[in-house]
Amino acid sequence: MPAILGWYNVKDYGATGDGTTDDTTALQAAIDAAPDYATVFIPYGLYKITDELTVDHPLFFQGSGYQYGEVASKLGGTVIWQATDGAGGFNCTQAHDAQAENSTFFDGMRITGPGDGSQRPSSPSSGIGIYGLTDITTNNVQVDSFYDGIKVDDEAWYSRFTNTQVLHNAHDGLLLYNTNNAIVTGVRALSNGNSGVRAVCDDGAHGRTLHVFAGSFENNGYAGLQVDGYTAVNLHGAYFEQYYGSPTADLTLGLVIACKDVSLHGCFFEGGNAPWHIDSKYLTRLTLVGGGMVAGASGGIRGVSPADNLLRLSFDLDGASVSWAGSSNAL
Repeated sequence: MPAILGWYNVKDYGATGDGTTDDTTALQAAIDAAPDYATVFIPYGLYKITDELTVDHPLFFQGSGYQYGEVASKLGGTVIWQATDGAGGFNCTQAHDAQAENSTFFDGMRITGPGDGSQRPSSPSSGIGIYGLTDITTNNVQVDSFYDGIKVDDEAWYSRFTNTQVLHNAHDGLLLYNTNNAIVTGVRALSNGNSGVRAVCDDGAHGRTLHVFAGSFENNGYAGLQVDGYTAVNLHGAYFEQYYGSPTADLTLGLVIACKDVSLHGCFFEGGNAPWHIDSKYLTRLTLVGGGMVAGASGGIRGVSPADNLLRLSFDLDGASVSWAGSSNAL
């Protein structure tokens, strides 16, 4: 049956979505058949795959929704289930061209790995792996039970993650590596083994920016949000919580590679398991406006930067401590 209005239904290529049949070949056939910027439609069902799906051209993947926050069960909505340990979900690879709109879009689905929340894969794999794309968007997507949930690598520009959940992945929930102008909106990063969201720029490029709007970062192993090497980082209305495990901090800034200007507006921190809510090292300026933190057993804000670095506060510390090596002032 030919595609209607540019939509390619995976069931027209033999996919069953019954949770038992291996649908890898059928899903790959639909991907290969769809031309650039077409929509691959994955209707309600549990689609078992046993190898990575390769996406080598810009496509839009549309599901029918998913059951919010579920990890142990694989039922509900459009679910792509990778049954092989060490294999990823979607491997999206294209030649990078900063002038081209190499768009790939995921909407309305859950992509789950071989783990089940308690048993996590030990071999590197990503639910969605992005390599060389100029423009990547996820919306209303959950990725769980892989090694890394979503991994964006190799000079990706203009990445957007909206209403996306990254849960119970063995390493990072969302890993952004040498990306620019990434926008993270309403993301929930929960119980990932390393960081809920980790953004690292180590290529020495200038102008790397990261924007985080709302969302929650809860009970991740190392940090809720870990940022290294970015020029400008802006957080608005984010919620951080660490009640379990032995994390380093809720938010780490420039502990490995220097960051420059970081601003937080209306963010809130609570939970007592991290030694510090905000831990920073090589950082030019940290500005906190509105929001606050609950002291609990945690320290509040630490900066072990050189003495010319600046902390600016208009923020409710609620008795949380501040240890800052540079200068500070109230706004």
